Amino acid sequence: MSKDKLLWGVIAVLAVISAILAWLLFSAQQLPSTNEPNNEQRVVAQAGNVVLMEDEFLEGLRATYEDEYIQQWLERVVVRLEAQKLAIIVSQAEIEDELQRMQVGYDSEAEFYKVMQEQLGLSNQDVRDDIVHRLALEEIAIFDIEVSESDIERYIADNPEEFAPRLEVRYSQIISASEADSEQVLEQLREGVDFALLAQDVSVDTSTASSGGDVGWVREDDPFIVPEATAALQKLKLGEISLPILMADDRWVIVMLTGKRVVNPMDDSRLREMLRKELALSQAPSLFDVVEGLLARYDAVDFVGND
Repeated sequence: MSKDKLLWGVIAVLAVISAILAWLLFSAQQLPSTNEPNNEQRVVAQAGNVVLMEDEFLEGLRATYEDEYIQQWLERVVVRLEAQKLAIIVSQAEIEDELQRMQVGYDSEAEFYKVMQEQLGLSNQDVRDDIVHRLALEEIAIFDIEVSESDIERYIADNPEEFAPRLEVRYSQIISASEADSEQVLEQLREGVDFALLAQDVSVDTSTASSGGDVGWVREDDPFIVPEATAALQKLKLGEISLPILMADDRWVIVMLTGKRVVNPMDDSRLREMLRKELALSQAPSLFDVVEGLLARYDAVDFVGND
């Protein structure tokens, strides 16, 4: 999970840079003119009697983001050129499969895209474009690597804990700053107040409050679940709520069990192909090194950065 968050953090930065460049390209048409006699100078911001002029603004953006954008552009181009050379095509089915994987733990596709937009600044198309780039880069990295069926069988045999059936739970939570606040929440729930609405109104956990406290599907033994909450969830029936639970950070949480299921990884028809790719990637150079090699192969040059 933390690895995915780090990845999306990097993607968000790149998306912002792309958006800024697009803005730069069309700024002349987008920025409104002021009433100043010299219409070539446009005011883009003002505080008190201090103004930020368009040329100063654009120069600041260029100085801040120029190198990052050019590097991103070069990397995207060389990956696309190499994919074309090797006849690598990222299919719509692969994109949808990756989207499904990324949406695990979200209540719906709409919620996933909402989070991508609100927390990372990524549009639906930004997400898809990055998937295409990332999958193409991975296929380039493993293009000449062979993984046999026996390799896959050996990995499954050597790692039985990864493929054993596992219990997953889905739950919602309301986190309060104090025991008194948590007791008040419990009283309202007992009076029939809807859990999701109450979570939106009073939960201090910004990551789940907007979704009505929904945490999504997690393994029952997930180390990120508060240990006391794990014990409570094991005893609850569907729809039941726990008593207030003290957490390590001195906040209090009330949880409601909303789902329980057994997941058998071996039932996934895509498992063997996913393992084949993971094993190949484990033998391949790092994706960073692959990109560096492509930049050299295609004589990629940042003329501005080399000035």
